[in-house]
Amino acid sequence: MRHRDLSILLTQGDKEYTEANWNQFSAVISLNEEGASVGCGYLHRPVKDEDTPSPADIACWVSFALQFMGDNKRVLVNCQAGQNRSLTIGTLILSFFENRPYVDVVKEIHDKCLQEDPPHNWGPYQHWADAIDLWHRIQVEQKPLEHKSLATHPGIIPLEEALKFAGGQRPDYLTSLYKYTLIVPDGGRIVELGCYKGDSTVMIACGAKGRDIQIITVDPVFQHGGSFVPDAHLKYPGFHASSLVRFLNRLSEAGLDGMVSVVPDYSWNLLKRWDSRKIDLLFVDAEHSHEGAKRDAEWMQHVRVGGWAAWDDWISAVSSAVLEHIADKPYWKLLHQSTDTPTSDYCITILQRT
Repeated sequence: MRHRDLSILLTQGDKEYTEANWNQFSAVISLNEEGASVGCGYLHRPVKDEDTPSPADIACWVSFALQFMGDNKRVLVNCQAGQNRSLTIGTLILSFFENRPYVDVVKEIHDKCLQEDPPHNWGPYQHWADAIDLWHRIQVEQKPLEHKSLATHPGIIPLEEALKFAGGQRPDYLTSLYKYTLIVPDGGRIVELGCYKGDSTVMIACGAKGRDIQIITVDPVFQHGGSFVPDAHLKYPGFHASSLVRFLNRLSEAGLDGMVSVVPDYSWNLLKRWDSRKIDLLFVDAEHSHEGAKRDAEWMQHVRVGGWAAWDDWISAVSSAVLEHIADKPYWKLLHQSTDTPTSDYCITILQRT
């Protein structure tokens, strides 16, 4: 059995070590085709030595691991021999967790491997290193939003008041959404996929008040024509015939009557009917499965050049679907995230079409 402790929270090893010791870990990432028999948190996303991992592969491995590391929770990365792939991805995960340059962590682990008996002259496969370099280049730069503020516009509701109307939950996420609304030009269009109880809708409308901006929100939870949208009540227990009334009352209480057009349908159904109208800001907080996020990513084709797509809940299923969608679209750039923990459920990620 072969394994190495890359840190007190992260270990890499071979298949045999994994199956004998998985119960010491909170989660296991397996890169093997056949996977491993474990009973803890588990991600099986295999890539062979000779194949090149995609941005979606890398995003899944990193985001999954970071969700489990910390507070004495340990993660194990496993490949067949425990000699290259698991070391490569383990060092990448460690660089993110410790906020250190990847090349520095690679050198550190390389030097440790040389001290083994016998020495192991490890280094990432070149095609894996190239894939990781590409992935790094499309990753988020944590930088403050720079824009020409419209906060002095007489109609806009100030940020502090907007947060109160929105309920005050998740201020980082709501503030980011509000600020990007401010840079949507007059005459622009904002489309929101999934609004739940309306926190995000209220925040968007507060930033757009008094300006010539069209806001469209799409959600299947709302009643239409006296009947439910199919299955909406199953996905969202507690939403019933009065949900639309409560939603509109929230807008009214904030002085936002008539600002939002509500479409009581699934986002992909509206996409089929959408015409050539361009979108300035697309906000997605809809279905959080990989397949659901892939469907909603198709909306990004309608975002204008210079416009933005904002994705809430940057969990592995969502992030991998979005990164997969933009992998062959170099004009999409990741700009901003609302928190210092990019894999948190409570994180909004902003992309711009350049």
